[in-house]
Parts: sequence; structure tokens; C-alpha cells
Amino acid sequence: MGSGPLTVTGSLGTLITYNLSSNVAITAGTPKVIAETDSSNLTVSQDLKNTGSEPVVPHGTLAILDDQSGKLIGRVDIEPHRLLPGEKFNCAVEYPSSLKSGDYRAMISFEDEGAVQTSAIKFKVP
Repeated sequence: MGSGPLTVTGSLGTLITYNLSSNVAITAGTPKVIAETDSSNLTVSQDLKNTGSEPVVPHGTLAILDDQSGKLIGRVDIEPHRLLPGEKFNCAVEYPSSLKSGDYRAMISFEDEGAVQTSAIKFKVP
């Protein structure tokens, strides 16, 4: 608190998510790739829906693989996002590096309460 015309206050909090039952489930849609442009990075998105009766906080990883050799090109961690029962979320992840011309596979994995769901989509960089 100050004596001038500007008053600033702050607060700090935390969110705790807990479950009353073990009915935790997410459904992942088909992943989509949005190609990189001169002004934007390659983006992989996937719809998630909480189909259980409890809140869920999925987190995951996006991996980019060379489609021919299977070699890992790079990976990006996916930040956790809380979903309430019935809630939908479009998880969009940007790959921060440019890719050379070639055939690739994006693998996106989500983990929630110990269960892992992995989806893949092939794409080409001209």
C-alpha cells in the first residue's frame, strides 16, 4: 500500500484437483497438422474430451519422427490442462524448429491417472 494515487495489491493461490471416484477418462480425437509458414511454426492439434465423471489433468508429449527411419527429430512437452467432466479442449502444440523437406510422423501422447493414449499422423514438408 502506498500513499500515492496508484494502489497495487496481489494474491497468490493454488488449485487442487481431487477425485471422489475412479471414473477418470479422456477421449482424444484425430490429430491435425497445420503446416509451418514464414510467420508461424508447425502446429499439431488434437481435441480432448473428459468422458469420465471426475476432473482430469492430462499432460503429454509431442514427438516428431522421420517417417522413413523412425529417428526422433524433436519433442515438445505439453503443459497440463484441467478438464471438468464433459469439458472439451483443443490442445494445440507448436513445434519450435523448422523442418527440412521430407516425410514425417507426429506422435502425440497424453497421460492421465496412469493411462497413456498415443495418436499419430503422417505429414510431408515440401
